[in-house]
Parts: sequence; structure tokens; C-alpha cells
Amino acid sequence: MEIKEKINKDFITAFKAKEMEKKNFLGTLRGEIEREYDNPNNDDIIKKINSLIKKNKESIAEYNVPTLTDSELEVLNSYLPKQMSEEEVVAEVEALIGGGASNIGDIMKGFSGKQVDRKLVSTIAKNKLNIN
Repeated sequence: MEIKEKINKDFITAFKAKEMEKKNFLGTLRGEIEREYDNPNNDDIIKKINSLIKKNKESIAEYNVPTLTDSELEVLNSYLPKQMSEEEVVAEVEALIGGGASNIGDIMKGFSGKQVDRKLVSTIAKNKLNIN
């Protein structure tokens, strides 16, 4: 099922269950996605969700005030693909290096479109490439 369809289905379910907070948040999320993309695909929606989560983290770090509630973060995270574990990242970095990737940029490109902690990838890649 496409993420857009799942969001719409969850919106209707929340509306019918009178879960107004969730319904309102999903309505806002749908609106944000529609404003930013004409015909959004899963990658566009994932990019938007990651952007909202990143802004929330930045707001907490800078102002100590979240822009999203815990329940809103839970909803957003439910639409994201499973994040790669550290072991999976290590294996992928090693495979990329074995396949000819010789710098951080090449390795980071290898993780394009994957749900992964980019700082973790960078740290592991620097370790494997012996870069300080």
C-alpha cells in the first residue's frame, strides 16, 4: 500500500473513531504534503516526514521546545520504513568499500533512499576508511 493511501485510510479511521487529535494532525500532514508536491510518491512523503522529524529535533536542541508531540512523532514514524540497524550499516559500508567505494561521498551515495542514521554511516565509513 502506498504511504499516501495509508495516511488517507488512517485519517478516515481516526475521524470515524472520533480521535480528533490524530485526525487533525493527519489532515495537517496531508495538507503539507499536497502543498509541497503535486503528485507525491512514497519517496516524497518519506522526505517530508523526515524533514518534520528533523525540524522537531532541531527545535528541541536549540530552544528545548518540541514542535511535535510524542503521539504525533509516533504517527510520523509509523509511515517510515524500518531504519537500518548498526550491523546492517556496517555490512553495507563494507560491501560498498569492497565494490570500489573509496571515499565518504561514494559511501553516502550508496545509502541514498534508505532509512538510516547518516551520522552513523559517516562514523562507520570513516572508521573503515581509516579517516580521522
